[in-house]
Amino acid sequence: MICTGTCGFGRRQADALAQLDAVEIQETFYRPVSIERAAKWRAKAPPEFRFCVKASQFITHEVTSPTYRRSGRVIPDSEKPAYGSFRDTPPVREGWEATQSVAEAIRFDILKKPATAAMSQMSRSEKPASRTALRSPSSTPQGSAVNLTAKSSIARCR
Repeated sequence: MICTGTCGFGRRQADALAQLDAVEIQETFYRPVSIERAAKWRAKAPPEFRFCVKASQFITHEVTSPTYRRSGRVIPDSEKPAYGSFRDTPPVREGWEATQSVAEAIRFDILKKPATAAMSQMSRSEKPASRTALRSPSSTPQGSAVNLTAKSSIARCR
């Protein structure tokens, strides 16, 4: 099955929810999103609508990435080495917990073990120590996995 979706709510949210099958939440990559906001997205969407959550850049990207300009925080030089590259550090765990909280609010299960679908946008030079994935809840047909491709306008649903 292929679900038609978009990367972010680039159009009116109501139109996207009514006309598409899925949306990738890009905002979670740049900065933490409140659970209340994510819960509102789920409440407004049809039950079968799929949300794909992009993992926090705190997990995937080093602070030297220009994307950190949108993070909403100033990171002291002494803390910069702890961010990104899937390291087991407090900032990476913070990114994971923020991503997981949003995923749970929109009713997704997080797989903390290697899986088939990557949920991060990574540059070619970044080599993760592990991979993570999102899987839709068991109430969705066959617990479908959602594959994400960076900057893709199609969410492939298995």
